[in-house]
Amino acid sequence: MIPPGRSFSSVGPGRSAFDAPDLHQRRENRFGHEALELISSMAGAETPVILIAPPHMLGEIRAEQNPKFEQRILAEINKDFAQRSAADILEMLREYQP
Repeated sequence: MIPPGRSFSSVGPGRSAFDAPDLHQRRENRFGHEALELISSMAGAETPVILIAPPHMLGEIRAEQNPKFEQRILAEINKDFAQRSAADILEMLREYQP
């Protein structure tokens, strides 16, 4: 574990600690934003969308959605399916067919 960083006051003996940035989380957040932009640009204006992501990522994505894209979302599934097979995911998505 990386110890917290230190900040020194420019006047006097004051110091304070700050946490190291979570670079992995920043990369995940950037990936989520880039994926949302790609989906928005590739899908047609009327194409329905189902978002599947861990709860934290869905929160990050919601902050960046524009209202037109938001209307196309059929469902937001707050799960991480990284360890599931494509067949399992497809079966789960069939529940959301319009």
